[in-house]
Amino acid sequence: MDDISEETFDEIKRLILLRKITICETCDNIFPYVTQKKICDECRKKRDDERRETKNRKAREYRKKNYERVRAIERRSIVKNREKRNARARARYHAKKEK
Repeated sequence: MDDISEETFDEIKRLILLRKITICETCDNIFPYVTQKKICDECRKKRDDERRETKNRKAREYRKKNYERVRAIERRSIVKNREKRNARARARYHAKKEK
């Protein structure tokens, strides 16, 4: 609190009580008040990126550890959807041929 004056601090407190601004829970950034929003956009994006990276890392580890099981699921899916895939490929082929 050394870097801001007492008047500025009182003004910030007043605006928070009037629900005009909010302080971020993680980085103490000040941003406009939005109902139920407690984290600023930068912190939310950083948190989402960390969660996405963690999820992707765990998925890579699972695929590496259970390679045969994952390949078996993919093979079943390919066999199951072969007719649909071939029909789409034929439709694309004929569409390009007509052009």
